[in-house]
Amino acid sequence: VFLSGTRDSRLEMGKKMGADRLINVKNEDAVRVVRDETDGVGADLVIESSGSDQGIQTAIEMSKRMGKILLVGYPEKPVSANFSTMGSRNIHIFSIRGEGWANCTRAVSLLSQGRISLKPLATHSFALDQIDEAFKTFVERIGGAVKVIVHPNA
Repeated sequence: VFLSGTRDSRLEMGKKMGADRLINVKNEDAVRVVRDETDGVGADLVIESSGSDQGIQTAIEMSKRMGKILLVGYPEKPVSANFSTMGSRNIHIFSIRGEGWANCTRAVSLLSQGRISLKPLATHSFALDQIDEAFKTFVERIGGAVKVIVHPNA
């Protein structure tokens, strides 16, 4: 499992959650790393969560022939990417939207069975009367904030 991103704190969080190889795209070319470490084959599945032109293009370039790309992040504007590469290599793009409750039920089941844990993502927690500090922590990513919890009854 490769995990790429721009923030070391989030990459380290991914390692704790099972990523085998971290790629900080500020320092390394993610496509080259994936291609090199798969003997030129590419990734079976790429989960693209940025929704950016570059992120989608990178996903296409690192996918293997007949690979799959799952779009989790959605662009705010029309995307400019080289879709001819996708077509010539028969890469399939899927979206996570549309399954609705089926996905929710599956996620709750995995959580209740202990097969996945979201606890490492909750990096900060605050009482309701500290909500201003909570928002500031989240927006400014103070202390490597990933997800910030506000407890209304604390």
